[in-house]
Amino acid sequence: GVIHVDWLTVSQRHEQAPDWGATRRIDLDVETGNIEIERVLSDSVQASWDTSLRVRCFAGRVEVSGNPSKWSRLDAVTGLTHVWDCIEVYNDVLRQLGLPEFQRGWYSRNDEGETYYHGAEIARVDLTRNLVVGETGVKPFLDWIAAQTWGTRLQFRPISENTVGAGKRNRRQRVFYDKAKEILANIGSWKRSRSYKRESAIEYLHALAEWANSIGLVRDEIRLGTKFFCGHELRLAENWGPQTVEQLFKEQSEIQTLEAGAMIDYKTGIYEVLRTKGYSETIAGRLQKIVHSWIHGDEWKLGLKKTAQYKYASILRKECGLDIRRPSNVRSLALCIKPKVLEARPLTPEDLPEWYDKPTLRQAA
Repeated sequence: GVIHVDWLTVSQRHEQAPDWGATRRIDLDVETGNIEIERVLSDSVQASWDTSLRVRCFAGRVEVSGNPSKWSRLDAVTGLTHVWDCIEVYNDVLRQLGLPEFQRGWYSRNDEGETYYHGAEIARVDLTRNLVVGETGVKPFLDWIAAQTWGTRLQFRPISENTVGAGKRNRRQRVFYDKAKEILANIGSWKRSRSYKRESAIEYLHALAEWANSIGLVRDEIRLGTKFFCGHELRLAENWGPQTVEQLFKEQSEIQTLEAGAMIDYKTGIYEVLRTKGYSETIAGRLQKIVHSWIHGDEWKLGLKKTAQYKYASILRKECGLDIRRPSNVRSLALCIKPKVLEARPLTPEDLPEWYDKPTLRQAA
């Protein structure tokens, strides 16, 4: 699926940059197309549907944070796939503010022999893809994700009713959430608006939320923060090429959610699943009993050597999407679901409705 940038924080040293002394919140007036500036005291990050950008000028450095894919748009179901497209969006804003722009890098040395890097630097980026799981599949899919592990250690947990996440934002965080519900949350801000575009915006977002709900649209986001980029070559924006966004997402994925998601009736279905995958009657029957004990909170490891424990846990995780190393969660197991394969596929351009407002690409040279 297409991976795009859903948040970007970028900064650069500019000795000629003014010292504002505070962060500015920059909004686009939907009626006039003009930029509006509001002084704010902190660089707090709002919900992903927030259309504003945060601009800071301090100690000879310019910094912009926000969702470049969302700038001047009502939503960002799809967005910009190249970091330099995003930076060009920011540069348009900086030019209108009379501030120096972000550039590819060079080095300079002062009289004391100290070397300084001049160029755009990345402090945070959110990489996003869209998954289609079917109209009735969003809740079961999120419940299944809540029982999984990102990589070898980071366990997914429910963050809210419609969001599941793992990790920490300042280094690495991964979240899955119901996109239709998130779009509906955006409608609330438009209901309070006095813009003449208020009714058309609300109508568009309602239609978009209905479409997202009808196909079961789940957002899969990988958020990489300051601790991730510290010392990393991708801290320098000049190192981002046309394929970097997609490659970086794949490198950080680590769980094969599109292949591992067998949502089954765990009370009786383990045996059938393992038999169809070529496992012997003995192994399938043994693992069915182990899962039955695990579901009821009993100690399934009794009498098993560590090698056998590891082997059985690996089989169940690979073939059934079930991690018996963790305490069982009856809600996550979705026991009421009939045996079926939970299908999750990437959103394609053909899935988008004809009236969808696609992003304008501004490929930087």
